[in-house]
Amino acid sequence: MPRVTPKPPVPRPFPRRFAPALVALAVLGLSACNDEGSISQNNSSSTSSNSSDGTSTDGTAGAHTETNRYEITDKVAQLHLEGKAGKVSVAAGDGPISVTETLVYTDSKPTTSHNVTGDTLNLRNDGCPEQTSVVNRRCQVGWEIRVPAGTNLDLNTRAGGIDLAGMAGTVTANTHSGGVDGKDLRSKAVTAQTHSGGVDLQFREAPDQVKAVTKAGGVDIQVPAGVRYAVRTDTSAGRPEVEVQQDNASPHKIDASTGAGSIDITNGND
Repeated sequence: MPRVTPKPPVPRPFPRRFAPALVALAVLGLSACNDEGSISQNNSSSTSSNSSDGTSTDGTAGAHTETNRYEITDKVAQLHLEGKAGKVSVAAGDGPISVTETLVYTDSKPTTSHNVTGDTLNLRNDGCPEQTSVVNRRCQVGWEIRVPAGTNLDLNTRAGGIDLAGMAGTVTANTHSGGVDGKDLRSKAVTAQTHSGGVDLQFREAPDQVKAVTKAGGVDIQVPAGVRYAVRTDTSAGRPEVEVQQDNASPHKIDASTGAGSIDITNGND
């Protein structure tokens, strides 16, 4: 009987279901190599800046962070700020005015400027001039500013909250997207407006004129007890809660309105 020689085994093709995983592993490996070799260098020439590049805290890949700090020694009675995107924080403090700018950007660095005209300090963010797309791109400037308590404030930003602490001068705070939050205020006149966000104002001394407006968000105003206030409220959704003493003839006026949200006007803690 003739002897049959067995055929060598034919290699089996790799299962298709594992192919995407291998491709993904290969891509991750290449990305890691590319990331290690593409760390940007800081090109800032400002002598008053400390900067560092890397991934932003919210995980946006490729974003860089740069911090600029400077002082203003000129005599200033008013602060005027024009922002675009980024939080604005202003607190009362002694000594010269100090400004900290935190720039967060993907590829084109925001352009900022500061100057004193008369007795007004002007701070401005002109955005990222070389940015070609806004999709998955960061371009913002956050401000931390310390000024004398009596400084008048005119603050404007498009996207970002505005925080105030300990201020006693006239305040105008406007933002399109973000809340306005004021603590320990002694200002006699405050106007706070936002299109999307809440307004929260806490006064240590009775104000003469308060205007709080939001199209979407709540309004919470706390004022000292023992004073009568002329209160006007307007809300399209919900019932205002007014717990302060009222007198329409009072020189202390509060005007609060919201398109969608609650309104609470109460006496703060002594």
